[in-house]
Amino acid sequence: MHINFVSIHIAPSPRAIPLGVGMIAQSLRSQFPEEISTSLIDCYIPQDPAVQLAKVLAGNPFAVCISIFLWNSESAIRLIQDIKGSHPEVLIIAGGALPTALPDNFSSIREIDHILPGEAENSVIELFEGLLAGKPQPRIIPQGQPPRLEDVPSPYLGGLIKPAEYGGALWELSRGCPYKCSFCFESRGTTGIRRFPEDRLQKELKLFQAAGVSEIMVLDPTFNFDARIAKRNLQMMSTLAPDIHYTFEIRAEHITIELAQLFAGLNCTLQIGLQSIHPEVLNNLNRTCNTETFQKRIHLLHEQQVPYGFDLIFGLPGDSLRGFLESVDFTFSLAPNHVDIFPLAVLPGTALFDSAESLGLQFLPEGDYQVIKTPGFTPEDLSAAADIADFVDRFYNQGKAVSWFDLILEYLDLSPTGFFQIGASLADLASQPSSPLDFQYQVIHRILEHLNCTSRYPLIQDFITYFWHVNGVFAEALDASPTCGDLQFNPTLRTAAFMYNPFEIIQWIESGIHDFGIIQQYMHASRHMFAFACADSELTFLECTEKEFDFLHKLTAQCQPDFNEALDMPPRSRERFVTAGIAARSI
Repeated sequence: MHINFVSIHIAPSPRAIPLGVGMIAQSLRSQFPEEISTSLIDCYIPQDPAVQLAKVLAGNPFAVCISIFLWNSESAIRLIQDIKGSHPEVLIIAGGALPTALPDNFSSIREIDHILPGEAENSVIELFEGLLAGKPQPRIIPQGQPPRLEDVPSPYLGGLIKPAEYGGALWELSRGCPYKCSFCFESRGTTGIRRFPEDRLQKELKLFQAAGVSEIMVLDPTFNFDARIAKRNLQMMSTLAPDIHYTFEIRAEHITIELAQLFAGLNCTLQIGLQSIHPEVLNNLNRTCNTETFQKRIHLLHEQQVPYGFDLIFGLPGDSLRGFLESVDFTFSLAPNHVDIFPLAVLPGTALFDSAESLGLQFLPEGDYQVIKTPGFTPEDLSAAADIADFVDRFYNQGKAVSWFDLILEYLDLSPTGFFQIGASLADLASQPSSPLDFQYQVIHRILEHLNCTSRYPLIQDFITYFWHVNGVFAEALDASPTCGDLQFNPTLRTAAFMYNPFEIIQWIESGIHDFGIIQQYMHASRHMFAFACADSELTFLECTEKEFDFLHKLTAQCQPDFNEALDMPPRSRERFVTAGIAARSI
């Protein structure tokens, strides 16, 4: 008997890993090694439905198990109907967050034969025990007690999921959450935290390192709830897999100096759910936040130079547009690496869903269940908040503006939300496709026009450009690097031309002069060409001649310039040029 387990992802990425169905498939395969074979099938929402159908029916499966979530429910239901329409004999089994929250709704879909709500590692075994014995099984399989994590086999260690094929990994260290936030599925989950055995985690981590995995998303909703265990896990990661980038979800109130130092010793990014700063709003969510304590704990991360970002939600019960903007200003006062802002989704199966009517929440009855009106948010308010959320993501997050944003605000004498509201009002720019850097150029120029100080634009543009390229140097290396004999192009290299020397601008800033008008008075405008690169984890830079710059610029654009012609220069110049742009193979 062959069974295909299907994940429908938004798009291919190192985080598009079929871990949920992989855990269930591995449990089934381990229980019935002779009777049942399993395959994991990755589909993507943009794919042609005919392509999805062909992939899912590969191997003539007896059954197809599909994991259904909010973001893929439309594609999943269409695929289920296509399977039954062409192969009615194939058994369809649905699981995932949405069937768990709405089992009765999904049981009304006649093409679905069985539903596995909740953690299904045990219930899938019970289902197939009955099917193999020829016994009729209920439409909705009872979840029963959550599985003992010591008994749940790893799809990574079992070879079902091969991390090298994805380049990344989703990683469960535990299940459960000590908090019961009303908007989250965990609000109706099991109480307490259950943890996977440490020896399993060590084996998985060694496998990830050996497979060349570049990033791991740790799925624990509150990684640092138990500081003692978090410390041990961080030390394990630093020892066994130090080259991987980790993403953690943490709570600010559990940050300690020691944890901040351990995070700093790891290549990682922290995501921190703030949602709102207002006690009366958080009380409706079964959350709390002492802003003074929050600031102090975040400062520990800032002192250790640990990248961190925040989550905010607009449309919360008890909140308003003004209150939301106050939360945004507070958030940006803490110099986050990024800020993700979402509209409230009143998800079925959550405590908030059950209390929505009493709280006056109006929301879409299907799809993403997004709030459309509250006592504190008119539809126009929600639209304004959504515009700010989109602008923040494009300008600040994608534009990697954390290094310079506060200095620009200081010069313009604007609050973060004042800046964002002006930027979000530039509807013509928002609709134009452009790179994040070009978008920043356009927005800054428009705002300077609005404030009648466009003469400062060339110097501010150079200031922004400098940080864009410096930050980019440390980004992931390009997949292909041009070579020349025994030399290999340094894939981190970037080139940029400036009207002002950017290093002189930085010197003025570091001396305490933040007024770009004053700085501009003391600087001479002339063309400066620089190459930036990372060598031995350090930033290196070289001011180039026109010939050097042209050659390196073509390389960074993945062109194929004439090496011999480019290297036809005096020996000393060649040495400087080679050091900056071309590295030995060992680098």
